Amino acid sequence: MQHSEHALDNVLPHLRDGLIEAPNPQALSRHLDAIFSASPFIAKHCAAQPDLLVSLLNSGDLLSPYSAGQYSKNAQAALTSTSDDGTFMRQLRHFRHREMIRIAWRDLAGWAETEETLRDLTHLAESCIQAALAQAQTTLSDRYGVPRSAAGKAQEMSVIGMGKLGGHELNFSSDIDLIFAFPERGQTDGKTSLDNQQFFIRVGQQLIKLLNETTADGFVYRVDMRLRPFGDSGALAASFPAIEDYYLLHGREWERYAMI
Repeated sequence: MQHSEHALDNVLPHLRDGLIEAPNPQALSRHLDAIFSASPFIAKHCAAQPDLLVSLLNSGDLLSPYSAGQYSKNAQAALTSTSDDGTFMRQLRHFRHREMIRIAWRDLAGWAETEETLRDLTHLAESCIQAALAQAQTTLSDRYGVPRSAAGKAQEMSVIGMGKLGGHELNFSSDIDLIFAFPERGQTDGKTSLDNQQFFIRVGQQLIKLLNETTADGFVYRVDMRLRPFGDSGALAASFPAIEDYYLLHGREWERYAMI
């Protein structure tokens, strides 16, 4: 109960005005103690940042299900353009904390069906991955130029979600299983040029760091890359043709089924 009491001491003064304006403030008040007691995660982050709950309440996000694409919109609003990875990582972790508190609160309060909770956890992960991918590709493109095919077409990395992420079955503590792929071989067009595969390997390494590294604000997701072609011994990023060849020539049955 220490987490709960400490969080309540910090949060309740900030919530008072919001509760007055909220629909059914009595219902919200009844849920406070039970939810803080049931979720050390919510208690910890609300104690550290009591304005998180106020923001969720005042925006209406806590009280309503999200429409399609809302996580991407929220990520764009929360993540200011920055070339500093430390700043980006802090913003991304704060964004995830806010949205995870919303999802957990709605789940524990009985305001969301299981299907909504699973869908929200998946869409949140997808929005965090997309934001980290954009940050990593921008950083590496600034250094090495844009990766292009032999015909000069710009290339971008695709991130394939496997396991629970791919099956839309993420829970609150799930790792994310990923595969990194890019369309075609070629090289970047900067003064310092890289082979496309080496470029996207570096993008993948940077993406993993942005999500996986533990900072003072925690981590976003633990990233597991072992389901990629050839597992730990395989390249971190591979071209579409190379991945297709792997599944045709080397993939085990369960690996092929996992891609369906």
